[in-house]
Amino acid sequence: MIPEDNDGATFWVPLHHLKQLYLDGEFYPAFQLLRRLDYPGTMDMIGLTFFDCTVEEILGILGPYLQNYIRCDGRFQDGLVILSSSSLGLISICTTTTTNTDGPSLLSKRKPTFLMCEVILQEEPTPEARDKLCIDLAVHAPREHVVCFEGDMHSDAAKGLIAAMPKLDELRLLNVTFSDGFLQPDPDGPHANTKLLPSLRYLHLEDIDNNDWCHLISYLAHQTSGGQVVSLRIAEKPVHICSAVVESIKGLVKEFVLESILVEECPFGVCQKDGGRRMTME
Repeated sequence: MIPEDNDGATFWVPLHHLKQLYLDGEFYPAFQLLRRLDYPGTMDMIGLTFFDCTVEEILGILGPYLQNYIRCDGRFQDGLVILSSSSLGLISICTTTTTNTDGPSLLSKRKPTFLMCEVILQEEPTPEARDKLCIDLAVHAPREHVVCFEGDMHSDAAKGLIAAMPKLDELRLLNVTFSDGFLQPDPDGPHANTKLLPSLRYLHLEDIDNNDWCHLISYLAHQTSGGQVVSLRIAEKPVHICSAVVESIKGLVKEFVLESILVEECPFGVCQKDGGRRMTME
């Protein structure tokens, strides 16, 4: 129980030696409790789960709080890893760090998560609104220090976010839809004639919604121009990829790993693949 403020005095709960904090509850009373706890600026873990949230509370209250907590922590300067996802009325964001930038994946070498936040909205938003909320939460992190980002959002929505991550080394996108200009700057936008990800080395795409591989090839040609070296991993549902597409991708990237069950029958009638087995193609 937190007493009411009297005569402008504020009641604080001293928790100066706290290492882990987990708080779960309805947004307004839970956040009122959180703001009265006097805990260290750096803890091993803080986990927040709020339900019955409004968009206004997320953007106006929670976002600035997360921004202040991350920037005061100091560990973000080692290289920040952000994982953002959404499902129906649930939005989540996790942050951790990594100091090892060698090897095929930063996510596999990341340190334990030090901040995890989940919010459950009062009303289920549209997919577009979910994407926007994920982005609005992620932008409160120090994006200039982000080296790895994983997001479950439409690729067009992700473009504006990752454009402000100049040190991004690894990008993972889930539920990907290929389209014209995939991960490339808008020709009439502020980043025209540039690369959105000048430091990218590892691109991971999972659960692709369509097979318009020409858009992926166009992106890879754009991203690897000028000698930039990129490795590509695709984790996909059963799929057929024409041999010409595979050869085009291999000619553009340092390493191409395809984790999928390859379908033998070619929908275009131009090639054959070994079917019915799980294959890793490198």
